Amino acid sequence: VLFAALCHASAGGSIEPPPGSENLPPPSAHMSRVLPYDFEEVTHAWFSGPTDDKFLREEVVETWSGGEKRVCKRMYTKNPFPRIVRMTVVRSEELVWYEEIKVHSKKRYATFWSINLSLLGVGQAYRRATMRADPNNPKHTVFEQEGGVVLKGEYPHAFKNSVEHFAAQAFLGICEKSTNALEKSLQVAAASRAASPSPQLQPPRRGAPLSPPRG
Repeated sequence: VLFAALCHASAGGSIEPPPGSENLPPPSAHMSRVLPYDFEEVTHAWFSGPTDDKFLREEVVETWSGGEKRVCKRMYTKNPFPRIVRMTVVRSEELVWYEEIKVHSKKRYATFWSINLSLLGVGQAYRRATMRADPNNPKHTVFEQEGGVVLKGEYPHAFKNSVEHFAAQAFLGICEKSTNALEKSLQVAAASRAASPSPQLQPPRRGAPLSPPRG
């Protein structure tokens, strides 16, 4: 159930992270929220929820190592940058991302990280996120997200700062929007469960005394 939304795995093949992606720069944006729901509820809602409106398509490969599931994706999304950036830096209407997800149901954690493959020639755009059972309250879940964009090359200082600032603010906006949607779906599910009447055992129906069996 936990991975119902991730069952589009391609048969065979592999999707590997780009070289150098293990050395990501420090994040320029960070968001953290404690959700008052179990880890299992949160991850189920997250993986089963609707996709982002910028999402186009994806390729997925899944592997297991011990009790940990690893999901590698190549995702295609719409380019959200302003027109001037699309004309000068990322001259494409689509962005390609590499994403890696690791989930351990017994240890109750999930980690995500992604990097924009379309920007590797001019910089790095990345995101990291974790979901884990709150150590202070196992019935709650800590959801942390961080990321940013760093341009490289001979861009004017003001232009470079403007693009990186826009990306950081856009990242925070997406995090806020997606986390709000996640929390709303959890609230709706909790309200639906609370409104459902508890099943009660019904007494067996009695036939007429000494009635013959039905043929």
